Amino acid sequence: EALAAGTPVILSPGNDLSPELKPYTCGWFLNSARMDEAVDAVQACIDADLPVLAEMGLRGRKFIAEECSFDKFKTSILALRDEAVGRAG
Repeated sequence: EALAAGTPVILSPGNDLSPELKPYTCGWFLNSARMDEAVDAVQACIDADLPVLAEMGLRGRKFIAEECSFDKFKTSILALRDEAVGRAG
């Protein structure tokens, strides 16, 4: 939702979207669950210039448009179906 709204994200480790999102440079991606790392990410967001945040937001929206469209979802579901049917047969 934040990405679709053009808002940069701060993702905790283990978030399933992190590997796909990192190339888009649309936020901060924590490497651990350490509080100091989370605080540093929040501080970096607070300190970032508005144009930088706006660019990050645009890149996040690009991710959503490219990777989360209905057509992309449909293609992914059909590929999963085909894979499941191929294994079953």
